[in-house]
Amino acid sequence: METIKKHIEMQTKIYSLEHGVGKIIGIFKYYDGVQDYIEVKFDKHRGVVNLYPSDYKSELRIISNPLKLTDVLKRLSSMIASIDYTQESQVHQRIDADVNLDFLTDIIASHVGSLSLQAKDKMLLSQCIDSLILEVSHVYKINELRAKGIVSDYMRAG
Repeated sequence: METIKKHIEMQTKIYSLEHGVGKIIGIFKYYDGVQDYIEVKFDKHRGVVNLYPSDYKSELRIISNPLKLTDVLKRLSSMIASIDYTQESQVHQRIDADVNLDFLTDIIASHVGSLSLQAKDKMLLSQCIDSLILEVSHVYKINELRAKGIVSDYMRAG
């Protein structure tokens, strides 16, 4: 809970595949005391507060630092370059996996070149790319258009 309190004090940016960028604004204590929840306010849902279990990492991720993000983008580029799309790409849906940058790059790399994606896989791919663009924008302190260009460049594996 101390970590969450620090994120509240520092107004740390967080990311959700479904809701975009937001921040943790408080801790909601249920009357039964069994489990506390964190209160999250997302930029695109003004005035609405979402509740997440205190083990939020399966649905939210905390903003990364520039060095980690650059390493992840390089990893994404090399993963895309090494995937053989002549064989059907195996898509692994990880239940209860942390939605961290490694998860995003795994999903993007395994889906981006596939020609036979189902609608739900296309939506997941789009959400992952959009989420990565948002994070690049915030971490590097650039606008989303420039961030989209950076992510696109890394996805054009050479």
